[in-house]
Amino acid sequence: MMPAEFLATEELMGSAIKWGITLALAVSVFSAIWVLAGMHTNMPAAMGYLGVVILLNIVAVILALRESAAQNGYGGQLAAGVVLGVVGGGGIFLTSFIMLTFVFPGAIPDQVAAFKVAYEAMPVTEAQKELLVASLDTVTPVSSAFQGAIGTLFTSLIAGAITGAFLRKR
Repeated sequence: MMPAEFLATEELMGSAIKWGITLALAVSVFSAIWVLAGMHTNMPAAMGYLGVVILLNIVAVILALRESAAQNGYGGQLAAGVVLGVVGGGGIFLTSFIMLTFVFPGAIPDQVAAFKVAYEAMPVTEAQKELLVASLDTVTPVSSAFQGAIGTLFTSLIAGAITGAFLRKR
């Protein structure tokens, strides 16, 4: 049995769910803009994309935990980070899958083609180039959506663990 101060309150979970949904919507809008702008075929922009969505995730966790820090201890804050990650990650999985399958069905083939060209131009051995190019064969709407969901969960867990140490009931 967990001590009462470890358990999250309904208010915190409501906040985590609200910010998880907000995160999923923000990432989905940013992703759509990113694809519409043609940035998905630019390898450096892909790294920038990752940085932006991680930042959005961290901000969502901080804002969620700020809302109920006065009422909840570290365990509740950590649980809220996980809930936000599950809700946000689930939303990101769903919207990514829909966008990559139905809204922008050419996005992944375009990205794979561009990355193959970029990999071929890299100053690495032929064996390394072959491995890099072969790795692109596994990219699908499901794998991309799943990576987004897992990344969201882990980012939320880590951000929640750090933020919860500072924003909590003492």
